[in-house]
Amino acid sequence: MTQFPGWQPSLSGPLDETVMVSLDLETTGLDGRSDKIIEIGAVKFRGGEEIEQYSALVNPGRDIPPFITDLTGISNADVADAPPIEKILPGLIEFLGNHPMIGHNVAFDAGFLVRNGVPPRTQTFDTYDLAYALIPGATEYNLGGLGIAMGLVHDAPHRALSDALVTRDLFLLMLDKLAELPPGVLSEFSRLAAASGWSTGVLAGRILDHVDSAATFQAAGEIRPDPRDLSSRLRVNQACVGTLGDPGAENPKIHGGPGDATKGTTISDVFGADGHLSRELPDYEHRSQQERMAGLVAAAIEDGEHLIVEAGTGVGKSMAYLVPAALHTLSGGRRIVVSTNTINLQEQLIAKDIPAAQAVLGAIGYPEGALTVAQLKGRSNYLCYRRWSHSKSAADMTIPEARLLAKTMVWLETTASGDRSELRLNRDDQAAVTRMSAQGARGCPAPDGPCFLRTARGRAHHADIVIINHSLLMADLVMGGGLLPEHDALIIDEAHHLESVATSNFGFRVDQRQIEGDLSGLSGDRGAVSDSIRALRAAGQADPETERLATGLLDAVGRARSAATELFRSLRDTMAASTPGRGFSGNDLRITEAARGQPAWSDLEVAWENYDLAVSTVSLGLRDIGIALERAPSSLESRNLQAIGLNVTAVQESIEETRRGLRVGIPEPEDGMVCWLSSRPPNGPIAVSGAPLAVGPSLRETLFEREHCVVLTSGTLADEGRFDRVRETLGVDSGNEVALGSPFDFKKAALVLVPGDIPEPNRPGFNEAVAQAIKDVSTLVRDRTLVLFTSNSALNTTRSAIRSSLQAQKIKVVAQGIDGPPHRVMRALDADKATVALGAASLWEGVDLEESSIGVLMMARLPFPVPSDPVFSARSELYDDGFGDYAVPSAVLRFRQGFGRLIRSRSDRGVFVVLDSRMATRGYGAAFRDALPGCDVEIVRASELAARVSRWRDEAHIESGE
Repeated sequence: MTQFPGWQPSLSGPLDETVMVSLDLETTGLDGRSDKIIEIGAVKFRGGEEIEQYSALVNPGRDIPPFITDLTGISNADVADAPPIEKILPGLIEFLGNHPMIGHNVAFDAGFLVRNGVPPRTQTFDTYDLAYALIPGATEYNLGGLGIAMGLVHDAPHRALSDALVTRDLFLLMLDKLAELPPGVLSEFSRLAAASGWSTGVLAGRILDHVDSAATFQAAGEIRPDPRDLSSRLRVNQACVGTLGDPGAENPKIHGGPGDATKGTTISDVFGADGHLSRELPDYEHRSQQERMAGLVAAAIEDGEHLIVEAGTGVGKSMAYLVPAALHTLSGGRRIVVSTNTINLQEQLIAKDIPAAQAVLGAIGYPEGALTVAQLKGRSNYLCYRRWSHSKSAADMTIPEARLLAKTMVWLETTASGDRSELRLNRDDQAAVTRMSAQGARGCPAPDGPCFLRTARGRAHHADIVIINHSLLMADLVMGGGLLPEHDALIIDEAHHLESVATSNFGFRVDQRQIEGDLSGLSGDRGAVSDSIRALRAAGQADPETERLATGLLDAVGRARSAATELFRSLRDTMAASTPGRGFSGNDLRITEAARGQPAWSDLEVAWENYDLAVSTVSLGLRDIGIALERAPSSLESRNLQAIGLNVTAVQESIEETRRGLRVGIPEPEDGMVCWLSSRPPNGPIAVSGAPLAVGPSLRETLFEREHCVVLTSGTLADEGRFDRVRETLGVDSGNEVALGSPFDFKKAALVLVPGDIPEPNRPGFNEAVAQAIKDVSTLVRDRTLVLFTSNSALNTTRSAIRSSLQAQKIKVVAQGIDGPPHRVMRALDADKATVALGAASLWEGVDLEESSIGVLMMARLPFPVPSDPVFSARSELYDDGFGDYAVPSAVLRFRQGFGRLIRSRSDRGVFVVLDSRMATRGYGAAFRDALPGCDVEIVRASELAARVSRWRDEAHIESGE
């Protein structure tokens, strides 16, 4: 018997003495009805003591799919002489005994065992469940990711015994975390288990049984988290209270430098060759482009003018706008708002750039803490404590609901922001947290008690610089203002995304799941209507009229649900009728005049009218229920009534929003609005969507004509050096503009290669040629290689084609999606030089390597927009030459963003390979070649590609990996 050294028993109760079995299976697939077991691994243990191991290969009686062999390393030859499952069962059943079983997603393994004749377990515990609840902000919850995060040894991932051992180790560590929770939280976990059957709550109860009896008695009366403790964490200062209702409140802080030392500080004093930046920041290099941009930003803020700045890679645009913004607000000006599109840039600003700016301010003479910064997000990002508390009080719930409430309870013990981005949530829980958020909680009646939204707005109204995202900015514009504090300037970074974000926010999307979720959430004994009447009864406010109202409302909800079913059936029929001969394929269907002229459209309008009439009755009933809840006198039940009232208001707002969208999408189309139907996956839920044909007019009216100063900046804004396109697209009529090139010498730093003889995309042999080129280059250079794709399907196809052969050469292949999220892919690329990373969408920009640089960047194809996209196709029709005048310029901007991943510092050297021969052979290829900043572009044969890459790297003295 062996001891696991990483776990020291911290419990004195039976859990230390209970024999358990950690088990993992490898199978031919995920379908328990048709797939087969190919390997079993298990370890029997008692606390930290290992008792026995079990491991067996299983002959599945069928071929193992190549994907599974690729994942596990188990081949058909490995199991050819292994016994079938029937021969293994007796020994496995004896090993398992009646002991509790541990697994990661244990229901999967337990289900396979039962279907193969193993008696059901009386008790199972899931390490996924444990980690999901106890580590609320974990980067990922798969076994491999958790093992890395917890420092566990995982010798052979996706082999059954190795996975079972890691699962055992993870379980023991999670038991320690569970035992460290306050008794009040353990008591709540146990109550959640009683309400749902959640097994982790059972563990909490067993731990609580052996905690000091006085602590257990005290825990029974505790409210966790303690609202007083939470309120003290959230309290910024007394002035913050009340700012939720007064978003225009001025920052009361009186600014000004510490004295004469700061007067007359110029941009050159900060950004010059011998300025404060060069003296304060290690490895800082003077860049004339950065100094010029900072001067232009400062002038725009002071003069109240708009400014468009394209800042090439390496300019350092963040510091070029942060420092002028800080100097302005600290010299007596009002705050500055900075808007970004991606979380990555927000994190960079907060963790790196703002501290650097604060250091510079200190060197100028400002005291520490002179510059205050706050991050502000939209309502749905903040948990509503009242709504959460009400959800937690339910007498019965599902296991996923209990697990989510436990996760958020652990998080609420420490969070000071209530920002859901601190949580890692699965897809279903994203929707559930939205229902517990401040979204829809307008006019919250109580200014007292913990409120994350009020705190966030309070911080923003007392900050010098407020960081937001483009979505909140657009929401503010749609509402006509009021969400953002008063400011002197708005700086929009990543401005190349502004059009797409505005398109989304100025449009609408009505999803079948949303409507069904809203209506089902009102129905039944656990629904919001029954919840409301129970609360009113408890408060003594349920008179006969209110009882009749609730009964009628439940009937109306039932009618609306039936009408919604008919509406979405009619929508599906309409889509099918619009694609004759092919049936419905799941593609977007743009709603044109021709589509509205189809016979099926008349039936659809009738179905819409029936639904709209039914759901309008529901909306009116919710309004009346809400009024009854608001009128209830203050009492011990008042907080509960308030939470229920917020829930009712949120559903009513959601219903009214979907009604408006459906009205525009079906019977009353608006001029300038593009509408379409979609379903993904095919035969999945239907959505009705709409977006403005052009966002420029709206942005001109709501943004650029109202703001004193808007600075638009990005690495990719200009089109062939001109800003006419971005001005027209975004509605910018005035202000200065400048394109600042990169300080890097790209002619020296980068080689650009295009194999001109490989098949064009969508032609026979293209996918094979792409895979071969990746294998040839990566095998020869053995350096960090990032390959960018325009679709996930192409990425997955390529991964399957290259992974085995490259791994045989000891070159790691990691793919976005299959092998993890973008940050994990880039982390793997950073950690090991001999790695090929495959990325789509988000990896075209944003996530940089921390400790190293990319040696080879490959682009699988030119990033043209999808021709069938409804908004793109409608906008293309505005041009005489939609492809040349709209599609090509759009693709060129995306192409430049992708190229920007290669060279991130003066010392970087790399090769850019475009595996799309159209860049060499088609006339529009010149637009892509000319868009590259001073690089030599060579057209080569595919067979010569790897040798040319290797020769250039030798000439540049770049070492290959071992």
